[in-house]
Amino acid sequence: MFALVHGAGKDEKIYDKTVNSPFRDTGLLEYLTGKQIKQIIVAGLQTDYCIDATVKCGFEHGFRMVVPEETNSTFDNQSMSAKKRMNIIIILCGRADMPIAFP
Repeated sequence: MFALVHGAGKDEKIYDKTVNSPFRDTGLLEYLTGKQIKQIIVAGLQTDYCIDATVKCGFEHGFRMVVPEETNSTFDNQSMSAKKRMNIIIILCGRADMPIAFP
């Protein structure tokens, strides 16, 4: 189970999901299309589940999906720990012009 350490910022949104894809019944798709977002950067763990579904569904909805090198893994291991994942997400969040999906 994960918990937000600092919570969402004033203008940040949180979308809860119950399936692998963050686009199904969450309101995320409507939010992104309403903001005319064209590109999504995806970083996280569980490459073969949530990241896979996020990238495929995002592509099917017409988004340019970006998975930066060394930003995902299936297990907490030498190449991708939970701490490294969070550091990458913090760095990517500085790019206000590129929304990030958190699988």
